[in-house]
Amino acid sequence: MTLAQFGVSHHDVALPILESISRYADSMPRALLERGSPHVSGAVVVNTCNRVELYVEGPDEQKVKEVTRQFIGEHVGEDLPDHTFPAPRMNEDAARHLFSVAVGLESMVVGESEIAGQVRRAVSTARKEGTVAPSLERLFRAASSAARQVTNTTGLGSAGRSLVTVALDLIEETEGPLAGRSALVIGTGAYARVVHAALDRRGALDRYIFSLSDRAHAFAESHGGTRVSQMELLSALSSVDVVVASSGAPHPILETDMLAAATKERRTPMPVVDLALTRDVDARVMDVANVRLIDLELIGQHAPREHSGAITAAQRAVARAARDFAAIEAERTADDVIVAMRSMVHSAMAKEIERVRRRKGDEAASALQGSLHRVEREILHVPTVRSRQLTREGRLDEVEHALQVLLGLSLHEVDSFD
Repeated sequence: MTLAQFGVSHHDVALPILESISRYADSMPRALLERGSPHVSGAVVVNTCNRVELYVEGPDEQKVKEVTRQFIGEHVGEDLPDHTFPAPRMNEDAARHLFSVAVGLESMVVGESEIAGQVRRAVSTARKEGTVAPSLERLFRAASSAARQVTNTTGLGSAGRSLVTVALDLIEETEGPLAGRSALVIGTGAYARVVHAALDRRGALDRYIFSLSDRAHAFAESHGGTRVSQMELLSALSSVDVVVASSGAPHPILETDMLAAATKERRTPMPVVDLALTRDVDARVMDVANVRLIDLELIGQHAPREHSGAITAAQRAVARAARDFAAIEAERTADDVIVAMRSMVHSAMAKEIERVRRRKGDEAASALQGSLHRVEREILHVPTVRSRQLTREGRLDEVEHALQVLLGLSLHEVDSFD
C-alpha cells in the first residue's frame, strides 16, 4: 500500500495564497475519494494556519500520484498561478514529514504544542467522514506517538511557546502586562480554548466571547466569560483592552468600519490579534489609526528560535520513528505477498482434494489433505523467509515483480482465489 503527502505550507507560499487554498481544503478528502476511486482508498487533510497538506493512501504509487496531482490541479490551480505544489513525499518520506509536523519542527513557532492536537483532530475528522484508510490510521497514530516521545525526551517546546503566546508577548511589549485587563475572544474552537488558557495564565480578568455559531453561551459557561451577541459586538469592541480572533470563519468577522467606530475614542491603538488563516479580521484595518493588527505574518516574523540542540535531537527522533514505521508497514506488505502465495496454493489444493473426494470418497480426500498441507509448508517456507528478508532490505519491489512475472499474481488480487 502506498502513502503520499501533497501540500503547501508557510515554507512554500505566501500566507495569502495559503489562505485561498485553505478555504476549501476540508472538503478535499471526500471529493478526492469520489473522484479517485479505486486508485485512492483514503485521504486525510491537515488544514492549519501554517499549512494545507493532503495525505493519501492507495494501492499503486504511480496511480496515487497521477490521480491526486490532477485533482489538486483542478481544485487549486487558480490559486497557485505562479506556483505548483512541491513534489509529493512518498511512504517513509511522507511519514517523516508528518512526524516533523506533529512535533512542531515545521511550525512558524518551532516546537509549539498545538499542532499535535491539530494532527489528532485531522484524522478524527477523517474517521467521522469515512475517508481514513488503515495505513493512514496507523500513520497518524504513529505521528501522535512520535510527538509524545519528542516532547518527553528532547526538550523541544519546553518553553511552552506557541502562536498564541508569541502574539500575547507582542501585546505586552507595548501595552504592559495583561493582568487585570479585559479581552474579547472570537471563536469557540480548539484554538479559542488555547487562547483562554493563555489569558488565564497572564491574569486577564473580564473575558467576552463572540461566535457566529451557537456555541458561544456554552463556551462562556465552561471557560468563564460573558457571551456577546451580534447586537452587542460593537459595544464589546469599544470597551475591551484586547481582541483575539481565532474562529476561522469563511469571511472576516471584524470589518474595517466596525473597528474604526469601536476605537475612535481610544487614546492608544487597541491590539487585535488574528490567528485565523482565512482572516477573521479585515486586513485593511491596518489603515485604522487606533488599531494595531497582529496577524500570522507578524507573529511569524517575531517567532523565537528554538535551541539548536533540542531541534537536532527532535530531528533524529523523528527520523528513527519514520524508519520504524516504514519497516513495520513493509512487513505488513510482505505478509500480503505471503497471503497471495498461500491463497494460490490453497486454491489448487482445494480443487484437487474435492476431485479426489468425488472419485474416491471422504477418507481418501482427508488423507490427501494431510499430505498436501505438509507439502505446502515445504514449498512455501523458503519464499516466505526470502520475502520477509527482501522486504526488510527495502527490496519489496523485487518481490512484487517476481510474484507478478513468475506466478501471475498481484497483491491487489489476493482474494481472487477464495
